[in-house]
Amino acid sequence: MFIRCAGCGEKQWLDTRRQCELCGHVLRRCVDCTNYKALGNQCLALKIEVDAHELDHPGVLAVSALCREYRPVAAAA
Repeated sequence: MFIRCAGCGEKQWLDTRRQCELCGHVLRRCVDCTNYKALGNQCLALKIEVDAHELDHPGVLAVSALCREYRPVAAAA
């Protein structure tokens, strides 16, 4: 499945890759996931509250970067 990189906007193939090949930005962001609930910054799949900074600007060890339950919303494709 292809998703757009939030860093550079390029389409990237989402497989086991965590970072954009072009700019190095983390591809999986909680705000782009169907399991994310904005009210309370909650991940419905993991049943946790996600740090506000990590929602938009996750690092390589962020919850979203490592998440097995990540499901991108249609708009991110």
